[in-house]
Amino acid sequence: MALDESTDINDNAQLAIFVRGVNNQFEVTEELLCVKTMQGRTTAKDVFEQLCDAMEHAGLSLKSLRGIIHLFYKIK
Repeated sequence: MALDESTDINDNAQLAIFVRGVNNQFEVTEELLCVKTMQGRTTAKDVFEQLCDAMEHAGLSLKSLRGIIHLFYKIK
């Protein structure tokens, strides 16, 4: 799963949710699962709830996810 949040021209937060995978030939695929409009605040809890909702709607389970989490931060 990959998530990207940005703000549109009307100052509404938009959350894009992507699914990434690797097949048996080790070919990487990436598909856009959905784009959700976030109303009001966009806390981590709000983003997680949107992710869970999108996964449930697509018939996916958090239990089936495997992978590495990349965290980006500024080195001081």
